[in-house]
Amino acid sequence: MNYVFFKQPWVEDAIVCYLNRKPAAGSVVK
Repeated sequence: MNYVFFKQPWVEDAIVCYLNRKPAAGSVVK
């Protein structure tokens, strides 16, 4: 059922940001 989760646009953007290691203030909630 994760295939539906990973089809979300924000998830794809999050992956791109993670791979690029770009500091995003407000996006990093950890």
